[in-house]
Amino acid sequence: MKDVVLYVSLVTGLLSAGFWAISAFVKVKPGPELPSEGGMLEARLIISGADIEPTMRQQSIWNSRAAVAASITALLQVIYNLPIS
Repeated sequence: MKDVVLYVSLVTGLLSAGFWAISAFVKVKPGPELPSEGGMLEARLIISGADIEPTMRQQSIWNSRAAVAASITALLQVIYNLPIS
């Protein structure tokens, strides 16, 4: 049983690292500029070819996934190291 906990912990740790790496490099390209209902173009901030607001949303999603995986990893490590026979 302890081996299963250890291996699941390793997998969730790797997932966490992968999710954080993805969050560091994810970029959302700007879509076409469409006028709003009033006929004005929406203001957008484009840096290095990425639309900042949706990029930050995507990074937040990947960071959340990484945090959940990291917390599961930590919990499994605690369970693995409990002095249970």
